[in-house]
Amino acid sequence: MQMELSSISRLILDLLSETSPEYGARLKQRLNSALVKQGHEHFSERTYGFSRFRDFLQKSLSGSISIERPSGSGDILVHLVKKPAMTVSSGPTAVSEILPVIRSDVWQAFIQPDLSRKRYLRKSTGQLLHFLEGANTAIATEVNDAKQDFAEIIPVKPEVQLAWMRDYLTSTSVSASAKEAIRPLLSAAYSSMLNATFTRALGDQGAEWRAHRTHLVHRRIDEWCKLNGVPIERLAAATKTESLAPPAIPGANDSPRAQAIRLLETLSEDDISRIILPMLATTMFVKARMAS
Repeated sequence: MQMELSSISRLILDLLSETSPEYGARLKQRLNSALVKQGHEHFSERTYGFSRFRDFLQKSLSGSISIERPSGSGDILVHLVKKPAMTVSSGPTAVSEILPVIRSDVWQAFIQPDLSRKRYLRKSTGQLLHFLEGANTAIATEVNDAKQDFAEIIPVKPEVQLAWMRDYLTSTSVSASAKEAIRPLLSAAYSSMLNATFTRALGDQGAEWRAHRTHLVHRRIDEWCKLNGVPIERLAAATKTESLAPPAIPGANDSPRAQAIRLLETLSEDDISRIILPMLATTMFVKARMAS
C-alpha cells in the first residue's frame, strides 16, 4: 500500500523528533524501516516526482527542517526546527498558524479512507489500535470490551478530499491553462497517488496546497479531539535528541536509472500496473498540456 505524501512527511518529522540532526542516508533507512513495519512499500522520492531525497525534503518539509550541506563530499545533515510545528494557510491566501506536529500513525488514520478498517484511539494514552471490521482478534476484543476507554477515528471521506482539491484549484492563482490541464485529474477516484500527482502538477503552488490541506486535516483532528475529550497534545510527536554516525547505503552511488530499476524490481506486476504506470502517464499528460 502506497502511503500519502503528507503521511510520509509526518513520519519523517516523527523520526527527526526522535533523532535530530540526522544524516540524510540514515534518515531514509529509518523511514523505510518504519514504512515496512507499518505494512507499506519502500519509499522512493521518484514516486512523488523528485530525483533526489534532498529535493524531496526541501520541497515537502520546507519550514519544518533545515538541511546542512557538507563542505566537500559527504552526506547532508537534516535538522528539525527547534519547536516542531508547521506553518499553514486557511486557503490559497496565506494566513499563518502554528500547529503541533501530529504523529504519523494518527495523521494517516484520518486521511486514509479504508472503509474495511476500524481505528480506535485509547483516550488515556493516545495509543492507536486498528483492525479489520468484523475481525475476531485480540485487538478487536480489547476495544469492544472497553468501548468507553476508546474513541473511534472516522477518516475524511474520499469525496471530501476530492472536493478540497477542486475548491483549491478553482481559487488558486495558477494560470488558466494550467488549471485546464490539471482539472481532468480530478475526475478520477481519490487516492494518495492522485493527491501526489495533483501536488506535483501545481508546480510552485504545490507547497501552498500541501499547507492548505494540512490545515484542513488538522482542523478535522482538532474538532475530533474536542468532540471526544482528547487533548490534541496527546496526538503530537515526541521529541528526543541522539548522537549519530554516517551510514553506508548499498547502491547509493548508482545512477538514477539504476536505482529506479532496482526499486521497480522490488514491486509486483500489480503494483507497477496499478500505481507506477498511471502516475507516469498522468504526469506526462499534464506536462504536455502545460507546455502546449
